[in-house]
Amino acid sequence: ALPSELGELTALNRLELRFNEFEQGIPTFIGRLTSVTLLALDHNKLVGELPTEIGEMRDLVDFFWYRNSIGGALPTEFVALTNIRILHGAYNQHVGQLPTEWGGETSRMSTLRSLNLGVNYKLETSIPSEFGRLGQLRELFLNHTALCGEIPTELGELSRLEVLRAMNNGLEGNIPTQVGKLSAMIDLQLRMNKLDGTLPTEIGEMHNLLTLLVDRNDLTGT
Repeated sequence: ALPSELGELTALNRLELRFNEFEQGIPTFIGRLTSVTLLALDHNKLVGELPTEIGEMRDLVDFFWYRNSIGGALPTEFVALTNIRILHGAYNQHVGQLPTEWGGETSRMSTLRSLNLGVNYKLETSIPSEFGRLGQLRELFLNHTALCGEIPTELGELSRLEVLRAMNNGLEGNIPTQVGKLSAMIDLQLRMNKLDGTLPTEIGEMHNLLTLLVDRNDLTGT
């Protein structure tokens, strides 16, 4: 377990504990480290849930907790992270929904640039339409989860989005024509879903696109 004495280091700016053998859960005292800008807990054996107290780390910029066995719901309290830039929690055991609050009108997460929650097989959720308000988002990784529902048209408002990977899920419906507004998109991967309809002609407006993977769906065309 992480020693409780860490909670006394209130001037700490960086905390990197990655590539170790830490077990048990992330302690709630982590929220007292309000000066930490980088929190790296990836590549351990951590379990339990993400403590809601992380939302009190007002200076947090980059948070990495991928490749653990952390489960539970994703905390809505992250909406208070006014400086957050990267949230990387892939390869865990999270369940439930993507919090709509993260992109809500009262959210303070407008600085978020990269969100990676891929390979959380029990994350049974749709993509919240509210995520269209995360205007600084560059990368969105939701591959290999239990993603379902339709791709919200509001994602077309993410003018800075460069990477969207949502392959190997249960997405349904049409690929919205609004994807043509994603002029910064470089990498679009929607393969291995249940998408139907035709490939929208607006994709031709994505002039920076380098990778387009939509195989293994139910798309049609003439």
